[in-house]
Amino acid sequence: MKSSSTPFIPDQYKNDLNFLRKACRMNCSLITNNDLMQNDKECCLITASQKGGKLLHCCKIKDLDVILQAFKVNPNDISFTYGSMLINTQEYQEWKKLQEQKKIAPTHKTNHKKEILDEKEIVLNSVNKNGMNLRKFPSFALDRDVVLAAIKQNGTIFQTIDEKWKEDLEIVSTAIDSDPMNLKFLPNHFKSDRSLVMKAVTSNGFALKFAGSSFQRDKQIVLSSFTSNGKAVEFVHKSLWLDEEIVRCASRKTGRCLFHASECIKSNKELALQIIQKFPEGFTYLSNSLKTDRDFILSAIEKNHLILYQISPLLKQDNSFLIDALKRNSLIFPNLPESFRYDPNMIILSCKNSTQHLTSFLYYKQSLSHNFDFALQCTQMNGSALNCFSDFSHNELKLLALAAASSFFHQKHPNFKLLLRDD
Repeated sequence: MKSSSTPFIPDQYKNDLNFLRKACRMNCSLITNNDLMQNDKECCLITASQKGGKLLHCCKIKDLDVILQAFKVNPNDISFTYGSMLINTQEYQEWKKLQEQKKIAPTHKTNHKKEILDEKEIVLNSVNKNGMNLRKFPSFALDRDVVLAAIKQNGTIFQTIDEKWKEDLEIVSTAIDSDPMNLKFLPNHFKSDRSLVMKAVTSNGFALKFAGSSFQRDKQIVLSSFTSNGKAVEFVHKSLWLDEEIVRCASRKTGRCLFHASECIKSNKELALQIIQKFPEGFTYLSNSLKTDRDFILSAIEKNHLILYQISPLLKQDNSFLIDALKRNSLIFPNLPESFRYDPNMIILSCKNSTQHLTSFLYYKQSLSHNFDFALQCTQMNGSALNCFSDFSHNELKLLALAAASSFFHQKHPNFKLLLRDD
């Protein structure tokens, strides 16, 4: 091998054996690129004591001392070629004796039941990690322990198991615990088991779809299904929609309950307002009498500004209605016609909930930022509007601060206390 210097060793030291031995103790991997170290027994012994037989191929001195040192570190690193040198050593004899004590009997002599047990443990470990792995072990498809473990880990596998196990109550119950939608794959006599159905719909209300019609009429079953999934409303028997309690309970999850409700319940103003406050889309399913009731619609907009999207086109073109609606809920402002959004009077009304639109408007129409009457009305509507005006005399700002103090919203003008201070 041609000698080559290594970047880890300065040139002035590459032939200094004492330095190289010290360097080898710090990092024996240096021997891979240095001939002098490879031909030095001490460096080879250092390498063997640190790395075992992993770097033995780099050592040009492979006498018994070096091989034995590597063997002591890790016997498994020593190849058969070098191992022949160790046969007569005490260390090798002791190691061989220990290996014979640990040695496992050949496969053909192993107890057959032990083989099966070991294989079953492997399969159980596999399905405990992923129940779908059961498909990889068709020979264990009839092993109850394996099937049960697979279903516990992944309920989806229940669809593909042997029909025999779908008659096993414990396996069926475990399948429902793991995935309530397995109700779909149960034999009919289990679909009639109220406790199983209750367990399924309580975990996932959508499972009501696969319950028998008698359970879709069962009030307690239905109420339990609503607690976990609002989509259960699609599978409730129509006879239950005459019950206001059913509608009220369903309304906690979805506004679509009004679609199924009776006309009498759809005309209940108190219930309707309660539902559309959270689910504005429920407005679509109300009775025609409510959807054309001006006062009710204004009350609905007051509860939820998104109702504006649901009202009739005629009302959207009614200026007096839009003004009344804006007074009830200024959050509808961005959805008003353009003529409204640039009207100073509408801007004043929009301040009720937020001064965001006032800030944009003053940028568009800067002259009004100096209009005291406009500023006063905005500040009376929302004390935070005081932050949008500054180009006034001290007395005018003081009047605005007084208006802000009496407004519905608490303002946070930086000089608020100073403005209210008596001179």
